[in-house]
Amino acid sequence: MKKLLLFSVVFFIFSVLTLSAQWFDGGLSLLNTTGFTRDGETAFTQRDKASLWMEAGLSKSFKTAFQGSYTFDLERYYLFDVDLLKVEGNFVKYGDTPFRITVEAGRFLFSDFTGKVLAHNLDGIRLETGLPFMTLLVSAGYSGLNAKPNSSIIMSKKDLSDSGEDTLYFSPHRIVEIVSFRFPELFARQHLTVSAILQQDLRPAGELIAEGDTTYSETGGGRLNTGYFGLGFKGPLVSGLYYKLYGYFGTGKSLSYISGAYSYETISSFMAGTELSYFMPKVLQSRISVKFLATSGEPDGDVYYEDNQAGLATTFVPISRPGVGLVFSPQLGNIAYGEFSYSFKPLSNIKHVFGDNFQIQLKGLPVFRTTAGPISESGLDEASTAKYLGTEVDGFINMRFLSDLGLSVSTGFFFPGAAAFTDTTTRMVGKMALSLSM
Repeated sequence: MKKLLLFSVVFFIFSVLTLSAQWFDGGLSLLNTTGFTRDGETAFTQRDKASLWMEAGLSKSFKTAFQGSYTFDLERYYLFDVDLLKVEGNFVKYGDTPFRITVEAGRFLFSDFTGKVLAHNLDGIRLETGLPFMTLLVSAGYSGLNAKPNSSIIMSKKDLSDSGEDTLYFSPHRIVEIVSFRFPELFARQHLTVSAILQQDLRPAGELIAEGDTTYSETGGGRLNTGYFGLGFKGPLVSGLYYKLYGYFGTGKSLSYISGAYSYETISSFMAGTELSYFMPKVLQSRISVKFLATSGEPDGDVYYEDNQAGLATTFVPISRPGVGLVFSPQLGNIAYGEFSYSFKPLSNIKHVFGDNFQIQLKGLPVFRTTAGPISESGLDEASTAKYLGTEVDGFINMRFLSDLGLSVSTGFFFPGAAAFTDTTTRMVGKMALSLSM
């Protein structure tokens, strides 16, 4: 009842703000997702989500947006959450050096320029200043008011243990700050982005293992503060061929267990990735894409989260979990994978919303670990030093019959590597999602 009351209060506040609005729009969207997973045994999944959304123009420069949702699934019969609640102001000045300023405050999606370090709803503020030669983005957000079932922020052992605690409703208490500089068409239509992200763990000291403690804990952990400094390029190479090239250096402090005692050690980690995409609009609007991403791991560790056992902590730990495949989707630390995909629209010549929005996509993903150390997923053979973890094949069919009625079908197969896993049974996931907007 407290969760429903909080949802109702937020909805009431938004409704009051829109009473004097210059314009208003809103609607209801329904999403039904039915699926199954097979990992030794077959389990069926059912998820239904109803979302109410509204937008209102408060003045020429300000607007506000809200989306609240109710979700039902077989493990949780009700979940009320606020997916979006923000006030946005846009200001433009024209002259010899035109510029624009955009300010957003409330709950909305925070993301770094790759979406690999952070892509998550936070409560906070964002300021974006656009000049002809550069865009400056400054933002700060808090994660501790997100509903835990809708959170993918698991960075430490305490985050992991709390994720299974039913009495805790909210996600881990962390603050994230982002400063990003974007330089559009710096040269030859090439775009440069420079980014810095800082993250602070706000857990009270009483919940954490004290530095110097000699008693090892399977579930207890320390405070994890991190920083990420990134650089990215993107742009066209030749007609129809585009590339992305990016990297992050990760630092901070992580609780380690060295020589029988806990201590905080410096983090030195990395993530690097690249992507090539070739568009063929005259061939059924086809797109061929090749990606590769690698992150550093902990070669001398026994567990994935924290507990480094010698020197620097070298596992790259992103803030949110971006995912890899439909079936096998480990946290990015100590992971490298390639992705080969092809998508096309077989009915693109039909002049109808269905023809232009009927898409088929196929993906192949070989997955590796970069060191012989642990990954976030269970099932590895502890005696194995094999780097190859397996290959996943995914398929997607997306279609939209009308502008407000869509259907997507996806399925994935993961074939575990025989030298890395104790159980090499093929794992499978299938999903069908029907969406309706009103």
